[in-house]
Formats: sequence, structure tokens, C-alpha cells
Amino acid sequence: MERERAERDALLSMKKALSVQVKMEVLQLAQDGKQQKEEVLASNRSQAGRIRTETAAEVTDDAKKFMFEQRRQAALATQRKVQEWDAERRANKLKFREDAARKQDKLRKGESTARNSRKQLQEQRQAQAEMLREHKKSVQASMRSQQEEHAALVKQVINGSMSEKFASSAESRRMLQHPHYQEMTAVLTDVTSQISKEIASSPRRRPPSAGKAATPALRGPSVPAALTRK
Repeated sequence: MERERAERDALLSMKKALSVQVKMEVLQLAQDGKQQKEEVLASNRSQAGRIRTETAAEVTDDAKKFMFEQRRQAALATQRKVQEWDAERRANKLKFREDAARKQDKLRKGESTARNSRKQLQEQRQAQAEMLREHKKSVQASMRSQQEEHAALVKQVINGSMSEKFASSAESRRMLQHPHYQEMTAVLTDVTSQISKEIASSPRRRPPSAGKAATPALRGPSVPAALTRK
């Protein structure tokens, strides 16, 4: 009995101690919650005040002005860039046109130079051909002149040779009028005469050997020098 009573008293004492401890913890938690609530409320009030301060009309107007100035500066910069791009594009377009015109002018000059060169070359060739024709004509004329001179010289030499070999017309007439010509002709034409036989048996009447160009017999019987030239 005493043991049970002692155990019961110990259990009651422990319950009381635990109850007191729980009450103390509950009070502490209540105080902590109240303090946290007050801190949160103070923080919210502080944030609300800061937000009201930051979102005041004066602050928003300044922000709006700042943003407006930024947008305005960006718009002006963009406009300047667009103007610069337009100016650069116009300059590039003008440069391209100038380069194209310069190239076209250079091409036209090259074509004109080529035409002039072809024309000059054609004229030069025509002049050279004309000079060649004139030179050929002069050479042909010179050759004809030389041939004529050569022919005249040959003719003169032949005439001189013929005149030296044969008697002239005056000498022929003189020979025909000579009193001994008829006698000599009669003797030579008489085949039975001794002179005709000697002429026929003469080596000069034989056919010429190969390689000889002329035959004395073709010229007829020889005539005494006394009858041919005096």
C-alpha cells in the first residue's frame, strides 16, 4: 500500500511538473507568436510606407520623365542612325553609279581605241599593200626595162655579129654587079665542074657530129673573101 501510494505520489508529482513545463512552453510560444506577429506587422508597415514613398506622385513623375527621356534619347539615336544609314546608302548608290558610269566610259573608250587601232591597222596594211604593189610595179617595170635593154643589147650584138658575118646590102649589090659574080655562080651551080665536086667531097659538107649546133654546109658554098667584102 505504501509502495503504491509512493508511486502514485511520484506520478502525480511528475504530472504536475510536466503540466507546469507545458504551461511555460505554451506561454513562451504565445509570447514568441505575439512577437513574430508584431515583427511581421512592423515589417509590413515598413514595406507599405516604403512602397507609398516610392510610388508617390513625385517619384512616379520623375520615373516617367526618366523613362521618357530614355525613350526619347533612344528614338533620337535611332533616327540619327537611320539618317546615317540613308546618307550612307545614298553615298554608296551614288558611288556605284559613278563607278558604273566610269567603267562604261572606260569600256566605250576601250572600244573606240580598239576601233581606231583596227582602222589604223587596216589603213597601215592597205598602205603597205599599196607600197608593195607599187614596189612590185616598179620592180616589174625595172625588169621590163632591163629585159628591153638586154634585148636591145642582144639585138645589137646579133646585128653587129650578123653585120660582121654577112655583107651589107650595099656590098651585096656591089658583089652582084661584079663582073666575076656570074662566072663564079655558073661554075658553082654546075655539078659537073671540078669546083663543085671538090665542094661536095669537102669534110665541111658531111653531117655534123653530135653536140655541134651549126653546120657550115647549111650556109651554102663558101664565097671567096675577095667577092664578099672589099
